[in-house]
Amino acid sequence: MSQPRIRPQYRPGGQKKEIGEDMFGVVLWSDPNQKRAVIWCEDHGDLAFFNGDGVDPTQALVMDPGDLVQFDLCEDRHIRLASNAKLVASEEYPTLANDLKNANDGADHAVPLPKITAQKTGKAKIIAFERKPTPAARPGQRARQAI
Repeated sequence: MSQPRIRPQYRPGGQKKEIGEDMFGVVLWSDPNQKRAVIWCEDHGDLAFFNGDGVDPTQALVMDPGDLVQFDLCEDRHIRLASNAKLVASEEYPTLANDLKNANDGADHAVPLPKITAQKTGKAKIIAFERKPTPAARPGQRARQAI
């Protein structure tokens, strides 16, 4: 039996517009002490802000830049808010934030960004990121489990 979804508590103004449940994204920036993060969403819309909403206080959710996360998304006063975040894969895209930053620095060399492929279905255009190669586990490497 699945757990009921916890609705966000951040309510600065008016009615929220639900954008979608079970959205995927990559963490670009995070502050683990305040449980905040900025997420690049799979729909390539505006960035989503996560402020710890919907996280069970008994579970530790640690999101680091490059982590692949799944979350619910809504919009409030033109700000996209993520809630009910779950870690899908740790360090899936560890260089993405720097690659995006460097892509517009006017450098003469091109920065290789993750390849994306588009698939047309009946109603939606699905864009999938190419997965990074899985490195061999190093001795003493800290392991994290997906929630």
